Amino acid sequence: MRYKNETALWHGIKRELRKHGKFDRIETGNTSLGVPDIDGYITGFGAIKIELKHCKDEKKGFVLRPAQHRYMQDRIKAGDQNVWILACLDLPNRFEMLWIHGHETLKLIKNSNPLFWSSLSHETAPFMKF
Repeated sequence: MRYKNETALWHGIKRELRKHGKFDRIETGNTSLGVPDIDGYITGFGAIKIELKHCKDEKKGFVLRPAQHRYMQDRIKAGDQNVWILACLDLPNRFEMLWIHGHETLKLIKNSNPLFWSSLSHETAPFMKF
């Protein structure tokens, strides 16, 4: 399925996510900088944070802000390994849903190229497929 933007991506995936547990979009502008877009709890797996990204222009690529990188790294240092980026590569000739673990964020800040992001993607996250 194609998505117009990140909000449309959320509306497109929330039903599938909610089959696996409780998920809420929390980005409202009132949260602290860097807090991921989705707060979730997967039945039998545990808590998870998911940052949504959407790319329709290969030249512009994906953008991960430094605050998003810091948030994920702080969570990982605190022992949370369930921080993920769900990046939708939505180009005219290519469509992919990319699950990228939070430990890759420094590489992502340095390289916005969507094909580079694709190379860091897991086949699927350990808990679901789209």
